[in-house]
Amino acid sequence: MANETKKVLGVDIGGTKIAICIADTNGEIVASDRVPSGATAPYDQVMPQIIDVAKKVAAKKPAKKPVAKKPRPASSCPTSSAAASAPPARSI
Repeated sequence: MANETKKVLGVDIGGTKIAICIADTNGEIVASDRVPSGATAPYDQVMPQIIDVAKKVAAKKPAKKPVAKKPRPASSCPTSSAAASAPPARSI
């Protein structure tokens, strides 16, 4: 169990897109997707969209090779240095 790699869900809500990824605790992105964000849409329209995309990404079978490796460009999920200082994510 000590060597078990856990998965985390990353969500980037931007003005033009919502990017969602699943990464392991080694920083490898194993599945991801993005959709237009509808920047002017209200919360009650955007939140169901985020949940739907997150469910689809979670249901994807992991790629044989990771989608991306560290270091990632600033536009990858997670996208900001604030993510590094954020509280630990809940594993799924």
